[in-house]
Amino acid sequence: MKAQGAIVPTDMVSRKMPVLKPKLLVGRAIALAGGVPEVAKRALATLGARVESVPLDELLGRDENRAGDWARGRAPLAAVVFDAGRTYPSPDPAFQPLYSN
Repeated sequence: MKAQGAIVPTDMVSRKMPVLKPKLLVGRAIALAGGVPEVAKRALATLGARVESVPLDELLGRDENRAGDWARGRAPLAAVVFDAGRTYPSPDPAFQPLYSN
């Protein structure tokens, strides 16, 4: 039976369930840069990741050697997450809610 206005038949909707298994990222270091939202940091930490925030001060941003030293000091890094949403804003007003906090 399809509910009024629903896209998915109500008899096919399951309860809320996790998509990623607990402890998935235990032992992995993830570097975050570019203003990654706090909720993403918490989610990665909940999965067991060691979260490292890249200090994007002027010196680190301009000096490749210093950036490399920073990364080597935290190695091994399993991934880098960079939020470029504010760097490349959409000219289409319909997408502006995606860029707001």
